[in-house]
Amino acid sequence: LMLAVLEFSQAALAAEAERAAVANQAKSQFLAKMSHELRTPLNAILGFTQVMLRDETVPPDMQETLGIIGKSGEHLLTLINDVLAMSKIEAGQLELSGRCFDLVNLLHTLEEMFTLKAAEQGIHLHIAPEGNLPRYICGDEAKLRQILINLLSNALKFTEQGKVSVLITWQSCRVRPQPADSSVGPITLCFDVADTGPGIPLEEQEAIFDAFRQTEQGKHIQGTGLGLAISRQFAQLMGGDITLRSTPKGSVFSCQVVVHLPDAVTLMLA
Repeated sequence: LMLAVLEFSQAALAAEAERAAVANQAKSQFLAKMSHELRTPLNAILGFTQVMLRDETVPPDMQETLGIIGKSGEHLLTLINDVLAMSKIEAGQLELSGRCFDLVNLLHTLEEMFTLKAAEQGIHLHIAPEGNLPRYICGDEAKLRQILINLLSNALKFTEQGKVSVLITWQSCRVRPQPADSSVGPITLCFDVADTGPGIPLEEQEAIFDAFRQTEQGKHIQGTGLGLAISRQFAQLMGGDITLRSTPKGSVFSCQVVVHLPDAVTLMLA
């Protein structure tokens, strides 16, 4: 009798777990679809807002209002993108797209994107690639860009004075290569994003990589608490990871990803 009861309980638990998994996947698919549907009209709103801001006939007070609309819309778009990315992760729909791109140009674009914001806060931003850093690599440029944007945004968000620096290094690695046409052996890129903020308490350091989790300081700042969770998932999908070292004098987020060096034929076709 006890054996029968145990088997029944196990079967019931298995059935309940299966129902929960189906419900969770349905929720993720719904969120992914709704996020996509929300982005379309929001992008139109942001586009027309930018057009109106460039119109010299718009009065200054209206330009200020349009600026608020634009910033609010951009913040909302960031939240929607985070929800969409997390929904894809939960639904198992996250995939790598591989192509060759200019890494130096990507870093230059990021520097341009964040230099003004850092200057407005009185913070020095320094992006320092290693001298022999390869210019062209093959990998998922969009996911790498999103990781770096999230890490830089966080660093600037929590740094009130001092500096934010990014050190980029690389080394050859012996891992099983990902399927890729016309690419040479894999390398590991490492991005150390360091800030001079107040640091993260030890008891909060691992939790910040969980979805919707924020530090006590982060709760007072706008955000979903998804950025680091998404970034770590992206890094792990790319064969690496994100780790943290933190003291009361600042934090260093280290991101490693595996990419490939292109051969001459690939560069000619790119």
